[in-house]
Amino acid sequence: MIGGTTSALGPSIASAILAVADWHMLFAVNLPLGVLALWIGRRALPDSPLGGEKFDAASAALNAAFFGLLILGIDGFGHGQDRNSIALELGGAVAIGMQATSRRLGQTIGSALVAMLFNLVPIGGTQLVLLVAAGFSVAAGVLSLFRPPTKL
Repeated sequence: MIGGTTSALGPSIASAILAVADWHMLFAVNLPLGVLALWIGRRALPDSPLGGEKFDAASAALNAAFFGLLILGIDGFGHGQDRNSIALELGGAVAIGMQATSRRLGQTIGSALVAMLFNLVPIGGTQLVLLVAAGFSVAAGVLSLFRPPTKL
């Protein structure tokens, strides 16, 4: 109920703010609402125990680099970026995705790929998403090299 109400009211409230103020005011309105939501959540939500594992900064950086390069590569298609840059971005995303997957499985890249392809190691959701995204990245990069240039 709350999600439906806020998703219905959000655009209407934003358009009302934009009708009388600059778009920067959207951030000025959201800042106190965010602080209020944090305060209410801190008071109303129960404490939950922390997990036993420490935060893995290297995996987080690999994940951010993978998705950043993947989005840049896909965005390059829509904005007419040169093919070499798109291929580098998507190729970098594939390489980083493979590195993240092998790091997660604790194996080298080649043995991690063989293990995943032949299902010798159970694949989790994140590894499967990275593998599929890497495959689509390679396919999109290769196909873009053979696409004739279009004029806008």
